[in-house]
Amino acid sequence: MKIALVFLTLMVVGCSSYDEVEIVKVNVGDKNVFLKKYYRGLNYEILAISLNSSKSSPEENAEYVSKSGRGFYYKVADKSLLIYDSDFRNQKIEFSVDVKFIELPAPELRKIEKDILQNEESQYSIFPPSDLKLLQQMYKTPF
Repeated sequence: MKIALVFLTLMVVGCSSYDEVEIVKVNVGDKNVFLKKYYRGLNYEILAISLNSSKSSPEENAEYVSKSGRGFYYKVADKSLLIYDSDFRNQKIEFSVDVKFIELPAPELRKIEKDILQNEESQYSIFPPSDLKLLQQMYKTPF
């Protein structure tokens, strides 16, 4: 009985922290914006956009959060951060960087993907960067 109780306690405590946090710093005008992906277990991922580099919980420490865990494309234009995704929710009223969320039809997203793959100087980037390998593999596989 004691063994089961200890195991259950460890599981509950283990669920409150994240196994890994992937962070990319993006310069937008004179501000730094941090794109973060939090991993916990095999199927739990959260994306966040924040003005600080802290790895603490995105629910407490991020201005925008997406619970889909799906990666996205982005670019910096003038003094704005353009995010090609619409799953993010604003958690705080004030955010000192202009962030625009753009939803594109699939053919337009394919153009962005091809630009990223074919152009080393592409104006677009992918987050998290680890998704680039998935994108490369997707275009190698015939449809």
